Amino acid sequence: MLRYFYHELSEVESGMYENFLKDNHYLLEIYKGYEQTLDTLSPAKYAPQQTTIDKIIYYAQQGHLPTT
Repeated sequence: MLRYFYHELSEVESGMYENFLKDNHYLLEIYKGYEQTLDTLSPAKYAPQQTTIDKIIYYAQQGHLPTT
């Protein structure tokens, strides 16, 4: 389902999966839920605050994380 959702299937595979979803209402509802979630998340900002970045860099400099 995720490969279909992210358009990673060939045209033939996509067509077969679309037919499969039409016959499987349970999975179709899950797929629709994925679409709604993506629509909700799309306008969200994914950039962390500068203080968060500073804390990660500080933690890495202390030797707890590899810096390369």
